Amino acid sequence: MSFSRLDDLDGDRKDLAVLDALGVVENALFSPLVRRVLTGPENFHFSGRNEGKRTPSVILAKIDPAELGTFDAFLLGNLLMSQFQGAIVVPQFGFFATLAHKELLAQERLIAGINFFDEVPQLKNELLLIEKKIGFLTTPDDARLLAEFEGVVPGTVEHTDWVHRTIKGRPHPS
Repeated sequence: MSFSRLDDLDGDRKDLAVLDALGVVENALFSPLVRRVLTGPENFHFSGRNEGKRTPSVILAKIDPAELGTFDAFLLGNLLMSQFQGAIVVPQFGFFATLAHKELLAQERLIAGINFFDEVPQLKNELLLIEKKIGFLTTPDDARLLAEFEGVVPGTVEHTDWVHRTIKGRPHPS
């Protein structure tokens, strides 16, 4: 595999896929922050060394859309997620979610925090199929949906209690 600087990319301008890709890169490079990150000198690595073997690093990235702007935050966050090979924790996953994250979910490498399922309609089913889900301060609809996926029978006292505990942010007895 060969790499080149993003600001030096070129291609067959008659190929629509190439034009589309170059357009995405061009849009990204309009942002001074993104341009500096993508075209500047490398200042960190995505893997470390442990006893001579390459292992995933821990990368903590505070990517705040209010500070960086929504475009820059979305693009940088997703670039980091696409390159990192270890487990990924995204407390505000609803902001960053794309269909490309199906692969992370399938690989069980994503810990995603969402406010409600309607925030991520394109990934709702995949998120519901995650084995370990923790409902906390949910909407009533999401609490009922989570109860259904946990196998709690509707119309029972257990179901009502489960839904109320989930809405109020109280842990469920395991």
